[in-house]
Amino acid sequence: MKSLMLILLICSAGMYVSAQEQQQKVVHFKKLQSFLPTKAIEGYTRSKPTGSTQKNMGFSSSEAEVRYEKVTDSITYSIEVKIVDMSLIPYGAWAMAYQQMDFENETEDGYEKTVTVAKNYKGIEKASTGEYKSCSLNFAVGNKFHVTMEANGLDDVKMLYSLVEAMDLEKLAKLTAE
Repeated sequence: MKSLMLILLICSAGMYVSAQEQQQKVVHFKKLQSFLPTKAIEGYTRSKPTGSTQKNMGFSSSEAEVRYEKVTDSITYSIEVKIVDMSLIPYGAWAMAYQQMDFENETEDGYEKTVTVAKNYKGIEKASTGEYKSCSLNFAVGNKFHVTMEANGLDDVKMLYSLVEAMDLEKLAKLTAE
């Protein structure tokens, strides 16, 4: 009898959470685009921001992205910045939880570690310093948004942090759908 009551309680809680999630809405990608960095990076061309807001099988998602690119004779350098509203993606919570861990790993070709971005937001910083250079910075904002920054062709995350400084993360953390 206790097991049956426990199962019913868990099912009821699951249905309540599901109903609450259905009442929420994701932030439209055009609003998210206004939080992408507009900063000019010397030598790089900034593309026009792109984005999408989708609803499929009861799940909604929204994302906005901008790309910086620098082409030389031998290599193309790129930086992509993406903001994703993960509020209605059930398994998105796992990604957010993953970023709450503390760790540091290092190999001969790079490193990966947890960091605090802009004094408030836990995230993960990675750099590959081998033949194929790259770096990334991923962090959660307001338990709703996931910001991803990826650079190819360079392994110095300072450029990514300079883009973070050009973003209004405090305002993004408070952003809600209309």
